[in-house]
Amino acid sequence: MLKTEFKFSPSIIFIFLVLIIPAFIGLLVFVYVANNKIADSISKNLIERFKIETTLSVRELINPTRRLVNSASSLANANNDFFNNEKSWDYLKSILSQQDSSLSAYVGSQDGSFRQVRRVYADTKIQDKAITSEMAYGFRWISKERTVDSYIFVNDKGEKVDTSTKATDYDARTRPWYKEAAAKKKLILTEPYIFSTTGLPGVTVAAPFYSKSEIAGVVAADISLDTISKFLVSQAISESSLGIIYDSSGIVIASSVQKDIFKKINNKVELNNISTLSSNLPAYVIALHTINPDPLMVFKHPETGKEYVAVFSSMPEEFEKKWTLLAITPMDDFKGEFNRNNRIILVFGLLLIFTQILLIYLFARKISTPLESITNSIQNLIDFKNPETRQLQTNIYELSSLSSAVKKLSTTITAFTSYIPRDLVNDLLSTGKPIEIGGESRYLTILFTDLKDFSSLSESTPSRELLRRVSSYFEVMTQAIKEESGTVDKFIGDAVMAFWGAPLLDHHHAYHACVAAIKAQKRMELLNATLISEGKPPLYVRIGIHSDAVLVGNIGSVERLSYTVMGDGVNIASRLEGVNKEYGTQICGSHSLFKEAGERLWMRPIDQITVKGRKGDLIIYEILGTRDGSEETQPSEIQKQICALSEIAFGFYSNKNFSAAENAYLNILEIKPDPVAEVMIKKCREMLAPAVPDKFLTSN
Repeated sequence: MLKTEFKFSPSIIFIFLVLIIPAFIGLLVFVYVANNKIADSISKNLIERFKIETTLSVRELINPTRRLVNSASSLANANNDFFNNEKSWDYLKSILSQQDSSLSAYVGSQDGSFRQVRRVYADTKIQDKAITSEMAYGFRWISKERTVDSYIFVNDKGEKVDTSTKATDYDARTRPWYKEAAAKKKLILTEPYIFSTTGLPGVTVAAPFYSKSEIAGVVAADISLDTISKFLVSQAISESSLGIIYDSSGIVIASSVQKDIFKKINNKVELNNISTLSSNLPAYVIALHTINPDPLMVFKHPETGKEYVAVFSSMPEEFEKKWTLLAITPMDDFKGEFNRNNRIILVFGLLLIFTQILLIYLFARKISTPLESITNSIQNLIDFKNPETRQLQTNIYELSSLSSAVKKLSTTITAFTSYIPRDLVNDLLSTGKPIEIGGESRYLTILFTDLKDFSSLSESTPSRELLRRVSSYFEVMTQAIKEESGTVDKFIGDAVMAFWGAPLLDHHHAYHACVAAIKAQKRMELLNATLISEGKPPLYVRIGIHSDAVLVGNIGSVERLSYTVMGDGVNIASRLEGVNKEYGTQICGSHSLFKEAGERLWMRPIDQITVKGRKGDLIIYEILGTRDGSEETQPSEIQKQICALSEIAFGFYSNKNFSAAENAYLNILEIKPDPVAEVMIKKCREMLAPAVPDKFLTSN
């Protein structure tokens, strides 16, 4: 049976949360439900008040114009010629002055004449006449002949500013407001339409007047729908609420959203419809209202899930128009303050719980921290991670002693990895197996390095300076080897021995070894540039690389072991490092290395050599760069060119066509000086030189 283990600090915190969280949630639910009830009550009261006030206010917005038009009609009934006189302009102007919502007041006579006073606005045009800021009203007159449309533009004081005339065939008797008022023989309010004078939507209040029981004309005044819309905006329940007035056919009379009052199609103004509004909310609510005729509705938007409240209010019968007021408001506008209070309670409660958790946590940590710190340090040692190295500060003697021991053990293991491959130490720690003598045969890649003229450098350089410079060289080599997952085996004087493919398997060990060598070569050039700038001789490194089957493992005695590689392949790698001296190269690799990673490298064949103790010749290569590596390991274009020419030259040389080989190597020298080409030219010439008979040989 497995034993369940708990950590001390989390356990204390968990118990606290189990006890306090349910009570806190219960309190929040109670406050939330109570606030929702209050918000619902307030929202319904506000909306009901808005419905009543708006309905009355819209009537009062139009009724004054009705009364003024009715008065004008009575005046015309008493005096049919009143509006044929220019003095009637002042009367019509007084109608506009008393009612800001009126755009124009006018009279159409049965004889065809027409008289109008209209508001004019700067930056507009009437009969191609630019309206200036000085102009306030336009006095318009069309005689019964209906041939000339005349305007007199006056300022606020009624003083004449400008005039304009234009030919016309306008006949007021054909206009809908005239026909409807004459037909019904009473004061009427037209359906919404587009005013011919302004091109904007509005309604007209009109009343007929008579002469001896015969129609003599119609008095009318225009009211802009924009005025009603602005009124809706001013009376809005909240900033986010939406208010519209629409008629029985779905035509929008007014809207609290300016762009919804009318629409433009091909630069032509048309009245909007419920279905063409910028928001689909009104259409959705009206559809719901047909199913549920409740004048007050609370619903959720099917797309957003947001909760709204809507109210419907119809104009009274005496208004004579079947207009409906619809107001839609997000419930958040009513519940916002309550929700903010809920959030404050939530935040405050969470803050209080957090503070309590923090205090409990600090108390628990005061007890458990020393144990956890030591436990983590030991586990990090086992996992081969960087352990906590500082001394644990505690007054408990046993914990202090244990902490000191862990710190010493950590320091020892860290130093141990400087002598033994890190991966091997990691394996020992993770498995817990003891070190045993033994090894296995594995196909690896071995690398040897050496410094050129190190003996001369040792004789001419002080010991401290020599150690510092050699350490810089070792740092460059080990860093490059580490980056490519190699294992540094040992330092032999100024030489470095490393290998790839052990203790961890590496299927691309040959390639990684070559990349490490190229990186080291490039970085040594940077190091040498620094040394030369300091007036010191540079350090030139030679590298030999070979892939072969060797013995790898713990080799030595019970008293002293070394994780290393042994075998003929190690000797060949060491020999290849020395071959660099003969051919003037820096990185020399074997043919087995070429077979393992040649397709990913720029390698040029150098020569066929014989290695002591090994049968057959060994083809050696100079490694110049990678074909798919980083920019740091890419060869120059000249190196690539020399690589291609060397393959051709070596091909001739291998086939014993020494004359062609010599010419091919000479082609390389034409590009740049090349020690390999010089050596091979000399060999070609030796092969081409005629043998000297013994009889011509003399001794000194």
